[in-house]
Amino acid sequence: ATTVAFRIVHWPVEEAAAELSRRCFAVLDVDEPRGLLRAGVAAWLRDDELDRFVAAVGDLARHSPETLPRRAMLTLLSDEGEDRGR
Repeated sequence: ATTVAFRIVHWPVEEAAAELSRRCFAVLDVDEPRGLLRAGVAAWLRDDELDRFVAAVGDLARHSPETLPRRAMLTLLSDEGEDRGR
């Protein structure tokens, strides 16, 4: 398995991991003591999935947590039509 360890300038690792998880499929671990994100890139078998991950990291790298454009939230409805608030 291939693991890549990295930092994104101006991003606390926990916050970066959470935002990456919202933007793409990512197999991530947080190394708090060293301030690193660890990504299991071998888990992605398709080029398009890896491309989406790299693009998401690039989006975060171009912004700080305060300046990153937020994505619209999805509203999920249950079978009964109730708003589940996501």
